[in-house]
Amino acid sequence: MDNQIFTNQVQNFQSQVKKGSPFMKIIIIIFLAVIALEIALSLKSFLTPVSTSPVKTNSLQLKSGSIILSTEKSNYKVGEKVSLLIKISTGGRLINGTDIVLKYDPKNLEASAASFINGSVFDTYPPVNVDPKIGVIRVSGVSSSTPGFNGSGDFGTINFTAKAIGTSEIQLDYSPKSTADSNMLQAGTGEDVLEAGGSASINIQ
Repeated sequence: MDNQIFTNQVQNFQSQVKKGSPFMKIIIIIFLAVIALEIALSLKSFLTPVSTSPVKTNSLQLKSGSIILSTEKSNYKVGEKVSLLIKISTGGRLINGTDIVLKYDPKNLEASAASFINGSVFDTYPPVNVDPKIGVIRVSGVSSSTPGFNGSGDFGTINFTAKAIGTSEIQLDYSPKSTADSNMLQAGTGEDVLEAGGSASINIQ
């Protein structure tokens, strides 16, 4: 119905244009163009669906902890001190304790309980346990007087002594969600949040 009315109006205007003066023709043409534009815009607005922007939410995704082992260099001579730095990162978690279990080749490296130097992460470090026969070191750190530790820092340093020529690797004994080996305990829950462990390889010349 609306289209028929508009068509009739256009035909009437065209008839008037043919009879009228050139100036009148121009005015009528502009008038028709304006009407056509308004109709087109109205149809577009009516047919276009209303879009809504998604609501943005801020969510904090906590990552799990990691332990990194590193040495000052890769090559050492027999009899030289090999300093192994142990760094930890909690991945946004608040922890109140970490157990480190390291495995090494006792044929190439030598260590003792006295060779461990406390880091700055925890305020209490229980006695270090070293088994020189099988090459296993167990050391722990505990937050006894503070709520816990959150962030990255130095757990401690172990000073080995290079014994024999060869390539040797110091490995972190670690299994996901196991508290029998290396672990990182979340404050309040006791959950093991350690999910990444490292190793350090050296060459003794």
